[in-house]
Amino acid sequence: MATIDSDFIRQHVKSPDSIILRDISGGSTVLKVPGFDVVIKFGGGVTQEEAIAQSTAFDLLDPAIVRVPQVHHFHRDSDTGIGYLAMEWFDASLIDMHDDRQVEALQKTMAHLASLTRSFPGPLHRGEPQGILWEDSAPSACHTVEGLENWINTWQHTPVDLRGEEFVLCHLDTAAENILWLPSGHVCLLDWSSAGYYPRYFELAAHLKKGAPNEKIERLLQSPRAPFSISEEQHMGCLIQACANSMAYAKPMPRMPPKQTERCYLVRQPSVPQLIQDLSEDHHTGNPVAQIHPERMGFLVD
Repeated sequence: MATIDSDFIRQHVKSPDSIILRDISGGSTVLKVPGFDVVIKFGGGVTQEEAIAQSTAFDLLDPAIVRVPQVHHFHRDSDTGIGYLAMEWFDASLIDMHDDRQVEALQKTMAHLASLTRSFPGPLHRGEPQGILWEDSAPSACHTVEGLENWINTWQHTPVDLRGEEFVLCHLDTAAENILWLPSGHVCLLDWSSAGYYPRYFELAAHLKKGAPNEKIERLLQSPRAPFSISEEQHMGCLIQACANSMAYAKPMPRMPPKQTERCYLVRQPSVPQLIQDLSEDHHTGNPVAQIHPERMGFLVD
């Protein structure tokens, strides 16, 4: 087999024979290298941190339960800043959430991830956390309990204490297009750029924050091996509120909008007309402070 290195990547990215599997406008492109069980993911947002996180997940997880594409090589073009990630290719299809066997396998996969713990939070790599929870602001000390806790408490008004939390492996990007079903009967998880060790409800919070979360995956994440405690539900509400506030404001306000305590985050993504009004008004004067785009906040508006 040919050596998969930077020259290999440059050659096949330019080849007209390479097959584009996915091309997200303004995002990343994934192409299949003909004659090799290799795909190349590339784009401005493809980073070495993602490669490290995926390699770490490959080493950590049991392949008898879940497959992770093995990373072959990462290359960054110093002129364009584009990252290129060459990895293992699987002949697979997207998961069918109407198939009981596949749903059961995904349940086992997520339980396996949650069985892996670490004494401190943060991404699998040493850099800043990435992904939908941290689109406009990220904890500066993300690998400490205090740093993660302070970020949540800075962006919303209800004090959260994470010292008693267990930090489990979370994928944090459970979009249906990132979950494959292999002919062998295994689940394969793609896109590990957001993954890290966090309280287990972060997994559901990240899925809920998507503009159009998959309802069947949402229900699966709502029903972990052990039900969420009242404290976990409250902390997840605070996390979602902090994420919304961090996107709506350029910097923390002296008094952030209050969390809507009557909402149940474990039933369905909440409607947020009042939240949008809260975030659109200065709570000191009642005057509008900014134009709010609810779709950008990752919430659904009824």
